[in-house]
Amino acid sequence: MDNKIKIRSITNEAGVDESYIEFYAAVFNQRSKLLFENGRYFYEIIERGAFDELLAKDNLNVKAVVNHDDNKLLGRTKSGTLQLEVDDFGLKAIVKVGKTTLWNDTLEQIERGDLFESSFKFKNNKSDESIRRDENGDLVKTIRKISSLYDVSIVDDAAYSNTIINARLRSFEEFEEFEQAELKRKEQVEAELVTLRNYINKIKNI
Repeated sequence: MDNKIKIRSITNEAGVDESYIEFYAAVFNQRSKLLFENGRYFYEIIERGAFDELLAKDNLNVKAVVNHDDNKLLGRTKSGTLQLEVDDFGLKAIVKVGKTTLWNDTLEQIERGDLFESSFKFKNNKSDESIRRDENGDLVKTIRKISSLYDVSIVDDAAYSNTIINARLRSFEEFEEFEQAELKRKEQVEAELVTLRNYINKIKNI
């Protein structure tokens, strides 16, 4: 399986052919590309189940767009032209193809291979994420729950919006502050142990 954009056609109950595009806006339990934002390299992982509570809402209003541009609207959940589904692989978007100029241009770019990646714009609470360093020392952010989903998007370069980057920044700063505090704490403990060992040795030599 992959998250490439697919175009398919079906015949509805009225015998009319309808076209859809399908793509995975997010994949689960896989590292993102190595991201570089605000002077930091990091990976991101979305856990399976991160969208479950959100997608269960009755008032869901998510857009399908091109390059995260609200002016390039392809469909939306509220009108029924966008369906969002979750499987073991990720969050799948199914968008009914329209007859607008934007749709004609988008389909041509997909068929030519100019557009072949996808992304999503979202928000999550800090309490629903964790940040760690892996065995190589790289920052890895794991997101357990998505609180808001603004759009799913066909993009020419899969990257996250500046809004989400800025939301991440505070979390990374707090993680680095925690790392520094832990380092100082360890140094203090080691210094206290050295002092204690010296004291014990001094007593032994008396």
